Amino acid sequence: MKTRDIALIALFTALTAIGSLIKIPLGFTPVPVTLQVFFVLFAGLMLGPVRGAISIAAYVALGAVGLPVFAGGTSGIGALAGPSGGYLYGFIVAAFVTGLIGVVFKNNMSAFLNISGALLASAVGIVIIYLIGATHLGLVVKLSPAKAFALGVAPFVVVDLVKAVLVATIYFALKQRGVLATSET
Repeated sequence: MKTRDIALIALFTALTAIGSLIKIPLGFTPVPVTLQVFFVLFAGLMLGPVRGAISIAAYVALGAVGLPVFAGGTSGIGALAGPSGGYLYGFIVAAFVTGLIGVVFKNNMSAFLNISGALLASAVGIVIIYLIGATHLGLVVKLSPAKAFALGVAPFVVVDLVKAVLVATIYFALKQRGVLATSET
């Protein structure tokens, strides 16, 4: 791994941490709206599957050891075991899969397929976050799958789809200009 790779991984780890500090509680669900999902998807697309997942795993590890980088400045094993913990685990998998799908579409000469691939990658990443996050939420809070979906997925769908469109649009614009183009992406 080159110095540039390490710097990019650190950058996206930091961006995800900063995005988590912007916390919008909804009141009716224990899971807040943050910009974490935006940066998780962006890390996967911009860094590729391995580096994207490493950057998000580093973010989760920093929070696990006590740095206040999770939503609203929380941290520790308690945050990973709490209602939102599954979303944090899902972030790592989502960054990897988003990056993997992004790699498949990255060299397509068609602008439509390139941006469509970025949108597909982002949407799949969101589904992965929801599946892992809502499953964990249901287990921790002892909710039925329907109730876990109602509290941990439904309130966030529209906001996260907007994030996916923004990520895909920014990714496409940056890729068109050759910004952050690395060997894996």
